[in-house]
Amino acid sequence: MTDLRAELEVALRQECPTSAFREVVAKRIAAGCDRPTLMQELESFRAGANSDAEDLILEVLDFLAGWCHPAMRI
Repeated sequence: MTDLRAELEVALRQECPTSAFREVVAKRIAAGCDRPTLMQELESFRAGANSDAEDLILEVLDFLAGWCHPAMRI
C-alpha cells in the first residue's frame, strides 16, 4: 500500500476534501486494512493537523465507527 499520510495530504487539498478523504479511507478498507489500525493511523495524522483538517479527520473517524447516516458508513 502507498503511504497513507501522503494520500491524506493530497485529499485535504481537493475541492471536496471530505469526499476525497472518505474515498482514501474506503479504498484502504476495501484493500484489507483493518479498522483499528486505520483508526490509529488517522489519530496519528490528527495529532499534527490544523483545526480544519482535524475536523475532517474526526468526521471520517465517525464514518469508520458508524456514528453517521448508514449511507456514509465505511
